[in-house]
Amino acid sequence: MDDFALEEYRCLRTEMMHHAEKTFEIERYTATALAVIYSWLLSRTGPAPSALWILPLPIPVAALLRSWALRGQIRVLASYLLQLEQRLYSSANPKLGWEQHLLNARAKVKWGVPYRATLALWMNVALIVLTCVLSYWGLDWAEAARSQAAPTTSVAPAKAPAP
Repeated sequence: MDDFALEEYRCLRTEMMHHAEKTFEIERYTATALAVIYSWLLSRTGPAPSALWILPLPIPVAALLRSWALRGQIRVLASYLLQLEQRLYSSANPKLGWEQHLLNARAKVKWGVPYRATLALWMNVALIVLTCVLSYWGLDWAEAARSQAAPTTSVAPAKAPAP
């Protein structure tokens, strides 16, 4: 076995797992940031300007673009790791190796095996849709919630008894 190829495989596999971990972090930070911003908008006592409801939209868009870039890098690394596996295992069994296993598993399933990075992309798309919905109707929903929470009847102050 080629020691250089084996060490290269280890390094690239570590890099690929690092990229996958970054997609988890992006997903977590995006959801947290949106939750904080919308909690603040909903907890305001007075009405928030409608422009503030659009403010969170760039967050999931940026997260989607970053996740897309990481997914692309993971695919490049996976492709090269597959070639390394075929070279490392060529004498024993060319069908050995994790990337080879994933390739075979995707071939057997109609829709393929979803990568975690791909699921992160869809999570970001869902957050973009949610942010668009909240940007459009959030102000109305917040106002409706405030009007339901406010008392509808007013109590007149008690009059002092006449002497």
